[in-house]
Amino acid sequence: MIFPLQPLLDGWRRSRSSGLVRLVLLDIDGCLTPGEASPLDFSVLERLQEINRRAAVDPSVPGISLCTGRPEPYVELMTQAIGGYLPAIWENGAGLYLPAEYRFELHPLLDGPRIEAFEQARGLVSEALIRPGLARPQPGKEVSISLYPTAASSIAEVEQVARRALEPLAGHYWVQRGLTCVEVLPEGVHKGVGAGWLLERLELRPEQALAIADSPGDLEIFDVLALGATPANGAAEVKAAADYVAPRNSSEGVLDILEWCIARNAALSP
Repeated sequence: MIFPLQPLLDGWRRSRSSGLVRLVLLDIDGCLTPGEASPLDFSVLERLQEINRRAAVDPSVPGISLCTGRPEPYVELMTQAIGGYLPAIWENGAGLYLPAEYRFELHPLLDGPRIEAFEQARGLVSEALIRPGLARPQPGKEVSISLYPTAASSIAEVEQVARRALEPLAGHYWVQRGLTCVEVLPEGVHKGVGAGWLLERLELRPEQALAIADSPGDLEIFDVLALGATPANGAAEVKAAADYVAPRNSSEGVLDILEWCIARNAALSP
C-alpha cells in the first residue's frame, strides 16, 4: 500500500546534498512543547509543517523528525502535527515509527530476553515506587517506563529507589535521570543509539543531521550527530555541549534554531 507521504519522502531523498544538514531530530517535551500537559503552539506546528514541505524540494531546508521518550501513539500524533514523513524515534531509541509506511519497528537490540524482562521491571517498579505513591508512570509505554515523582517524593529519590529495585535485572534494564522524570530503559538503548539507527536507515552521515534537545539525558544524541542545539530553557550541560543556543524558550527557540540551520545550509550551498 502506498501512503500519501511517500512522494514527500522520495522528494526529500532526491534533494539531499552531501555538505548540508538534511535531518533535524527534535525532542518533544521542553523543545517542541514546554513540557508535559502544556498547551501546543499551533502557529509553531504550522511553521514546522511548512518547513517539512520545503525540505522535500529544497536541499538547503532540512526535514524535521522526532526523537523522544514518548510512546508510539503520541509520536504518531505529533509526527502528523509537524507534517512529518521521515522516521521518528520513540521510547528513547527503543523503536522507529515510519510514517510513509505506517509501520512501527523495535530496535534490533531488543531481543527476546530484554522484552521478557520488561514485565519483571514493571512489577519491581510498581512494588517499590508506584504502589507506595512515590511515582506515577507515563501511560502507553511498550518496553520502557517513565516515572514522575509525586508530592511525597523527589526526582532524586525516585532515581535512587528505582536503581535499587531493578538490581535483580542488571544487564537487562538501566535507569536514566531526566529533567522531569526518571527513565527505566532496556540495557544498551538510549536516544543516541536510536539516532545512529535512524542515520543508517536514511543513509545519512553524522554531519548531515542536527539534534535539538534540552535535557542532560539527551546528550547521547550530541555524541552521535555532528551538530547539536538547544532552546534557551536547555539545561546547563546541554548548553555547554551545543553548537547553538537559541535566545528563546521551547518551541519558539526551536524556530530560532531552524532559522540558524537553514541559514547555515544556505551559506554552505554550492
